[in-house]
Amino acid sequence: MVYYDTDSCDYQYAHRVNVGTDTSCTVSDLSAGIDYYLAVTTYDIHGNESDRSGPEITTGIEHVSYPKKVSLYQNIPNPFNPSTTIAFTLPKQAKTNLSVYNVEGKLVTTILDETLDAGFKEVTWNGKDARGNQVSTGVYFYRLTAGNRTLTKKMVLLK
Repeated sequence: MVYYDTDSCDYQYAHRVNVGTDTSCTVSDLSAGIDYYLAVTTYDIHGNESDRSGPEITTGIEHVSYPKKVSLYQNIPNPFNPSTTIAFTLPKQAKTNLSVYNVEGKLVTTILDETLDAGFKEVTWNGKDARGNQVSTGVYFYRLTAGNRTLTKKMVLLK
């Protein structure tokens, strides 16, 4: 996980980027000419997060670029209880739908359904269905549809 902010004294960091198992990271919602402070953490297979690295690294951003394709990342933590974070990227503004399905293919809930700007996005699913009821332990699928791309990943809720 990469954390960043414009305030070197804010150890909470306003922004978080889930890089998954990638060894590199592109942050797409930065502004040129501003210094950013970064920190890095790691997760184990149980979703436990390490302390943030230090000291913070500051860098001036000269060029802002957007992802080259729609990407959907593995949710963190996985397995999860009671909530999980789902991250994805959009190369351009797109009508975007992120929904959760059970193993029978039935819609459990729609997490988002709106037009989003390009960049890295992150949402949290609270493990509840469309009626607000906590779902049961099991395997679920989350599907991202953005423009003409559809991507699906599997996640596990353990109680």
